[in-house]
Amino acid sequence: MQLGLLTVVAAATTYSRFILSPLQEAVRLSMRLSDNQIAVLQGPAMALPLALGVLPLGIAVDRYSRQCLLVLFVGLCIAGNLITALTSSFALLCLARGLIGLAVPATAITVLSMLADLYPPEARGRALMVTAIGQVAGMSIAFALGGNLLGRWDSEPTPWRWTLLALTAPLVLVMVLMWVVREPARTGVSVASPRTRGVIRELWAHRAPVLSLLAGGSLVAMVDTAVEIWATPTFSRTFELPPDRIGALMATSFLVSGIVGPVAGGTLSDRCLRTGGPKRAITALSILALLSVPASLFSVVTGVTMASLLLAAFVTMGSAISVMTAALYTVVVPNELRGLCMGISSVVAVPLSLGLAPLAVSGLSGAIGGPGQIGVALTIVCMLISVLGAVAFRVGKQYLSSAAL
Repeated sequence: MQLGLLTVVAAATTYSRFILSPLQEAVRLSMRLSDNQIAVLQGPAMALPLALGVLPLGIAVDRYSRQCLLVLFVGLCIAGNLITALTSSFALLCLARGLIGLAVPATAITVLSMLADLYPPEARGRALMVTAIGQVAGMSIAFALGGNLLGRWDSEPTPWRWTLLALTAPLVLVMVLMWVVREPARTGVSVASPRTRGVIRELWAHRAPVLSLLAGGSLVAMVDTAVEIWATPTFSRTFELPPDRIGALMATSFLVSGIVGPVAGGTLSDRCLRTGGPKRAITALSILALLSVPASLFSVVTGVTMASLLLAAFVTMGSAISVMTAALYTVVVPNELRGLCMGISSVVAVPLSLGLAPLAVSGLSGAIGGPGQIGVALTIVCMLISVLGAVAFRVGKQYLSSAAL
């Protein structure tokens, strides 16, 4: 039951993150916003509060009732969506998106912390697999319901506002359900209730494995975002496909990877931890990162079918790596540092993925020949960063135990 409730809240906050996406064109036209303003709402407005607030929230996850925090985070999502639906101010829209941008990763950190206390190390990968699939389901439901409900209120002056209010209603039920969640006893605690100075000192003592996971995981997040942004224009320019076919290809690739990746990553993580301990798990991470290198060729191969298969393989391995990295954090980092470490990971990954990754591809494309070379640039960036991720994981192996759990 606990796993089911935690999966529901992970799915619900992810759902909240994406329910504006199928409505954003209606929002833009209704409020007379520019494309740049929409981009701000979907990017920096959500990323900045995360960068500023996730570290204090990570510490709160390590010290206070996580069940109460989940109620708070769902409440922030509800507030953000209600403000979005009711305001006509761009500044308030940014504030509303910021509340959601903070609540979604904070929920993920909290759920990870609770799963680590509910399951032994050799079962955490599969538990994370379930919640990761729930997040994919939440995103899919947001797009499906948003498009469907928007058409039902097309006779209203601002149908997107009614749609958003209707889409927010289920979150109230989720917030009520969070009161049923049981706060598990904390396991794997090295220092009980450490002071701030003690937390810094203990974090420094674990710096080697944390930095390895931080570097490898952030690099994988970086290339995943680059692919999410540039795969569609790559298929359009390389194969000259119509938008509907490209949309179908992207939807299929990301849906398959969003299910197969977490299943594979969770299962592989548990097997590695059970038979060879953290060292075997991080070795598997390094191998997966290296296998991503040939899959990066999806943007330069000549056939649409092969390109689609390689794209699905690349994104699937990225999803598997994300689940395995999160599971390994719960094993190598003491309980009182888990929320803080995952918060640091989010702070590092967001600027790399949302800020540097898109610019790295577009900048390289311009340097080697212009927009027509976007596929070549994407392949080069994905290959180089995948290799760096593999190296980061490999370096961390020497600091981990080889004992099976």
